[in-house]
Amino acid sequence: MRGRKIVVFAMMIVVALLTGCGKKKIDVTENLQVSFEGYDGYGTAKLENEYYWESEALEAAGIESIDGFDTLGSALNIEMAVLYEIQPASGLSNGDQVVVKTSINEAMLEEYNFELLSKGEKTYIVTGLKEIQEVDLFENVDIGFSGISPYARAQIIDSNTDFYPGVKRYTLDKETNLKVGESVILSVEFDEHELHMAGYNAIEKEKSYVVPELDRYVMGIGEIPQDTLDKMTKQLEDALHAQVAKAWEEKDSLKSIKYVGSYFLRPKEKQTVYENNILYNIYKVSVENLENKFDFYTYCRFKDIIVLTDGTCSVDLTNYTMPTGSAFLGMVNGEAFMKGKYYYHGYEETDSLFNNCVTKNIEQYEYESTVEGN
Repeated sequence: MRGRKIVVFAMMIVVALLTGCGKKKIDVTENLQVSFEGYDGYGTAKLENEYYWESEALEAAGIESIDGFDTLGSALNIEMAVLYEIQPASGLSNGDQVVVKTSINEAMLEEYNFELLSKGEKTYIVTGLKEIQEVDLFENVDIGFSGISPYARAQIIDSNTDFYPGVKRYTLDKETNLKVGESVILSVEFDEHELHMAGYNAIEKEKSYVVPELDRYVMGIGEIPQDTLDKMTKQLEDALHAQVAKAWEEKDSLKSIKYVGSYFLRPKEKQTVYENNILYNIYKVSVENLENKFDFYTYCRFKDIIVLTDGTCSVDLTNYTMPTGSAFLGMVNGEAFMKGKYYYHGYEETDSLFNNCVTKNIEQYEYESTVEGN
């Protein structure tokens, strides 16, 4: 009988050892605190005094002081056995709830005479976050426009990246070949977290600017004022009268000069050209010589015509060209033709004139014509 009591007592001891009976129990969540910092909408949560229980656990483990690798290893092992997780830990607003979850690796604590316990998840209410300030990161940046449309340029004049924390650089999506009325986008690159931690939130990350009124190259005949066309016509008439007086002498008599329309050439998209626009004013010239009375066609060519911001037109009236050519023993070269025994600068019909002035430039230029038949 006594032997049976000894066996039962021994079994009770084994069960007690297996179940941890007699081990000191330490709650690792009872005094756990969470603090909040930052700004409303962008706050962060941080655990406070998460190892408040450590000294009690070390004492229960018989570790009186950290005085070597063994005691240091044991202390680290005890700490690493407990893992806290805050959900969510960032992007917080006042009034939000955060949950702290605790997990304990019991296998790491088997050799110690204590047991770590958790009361499960703990919920905390977010409070104390400061109000965020909405700011315009472009308020201290200026954009300047210069040049002549459609080849104007945009430039960032003042890119003060030190005004707000976290701002790195400003960039334009387009800087060259701009035309009046076109939009350019200014973008800002910044560290959003750094900006939020300083209490600011960017209203926008990019801003659109419109190319203002600038001097611009004419893009169509209709943009050229009539008074400028009249000055061009006068220039050609003077040139033809001078030509008659100098070269034709008494063999010809200039009867009339009539404007019959224009060919206007503007550069195609993404074409590199040396002349930003070209205007051929076409004229019908009536001539009478000792042998014939006839008509022919000539032109007066102008280039780089500009409309200024005040609406006036700018063109160098002295920088023009007219048909040129020569004849020798009845053979004609260049823009000339024979009429009887005389040769003339120009064209007998407008088709040849069109081919020489427009068709040969069609790869680089678009054209507009007000000449009947072309």
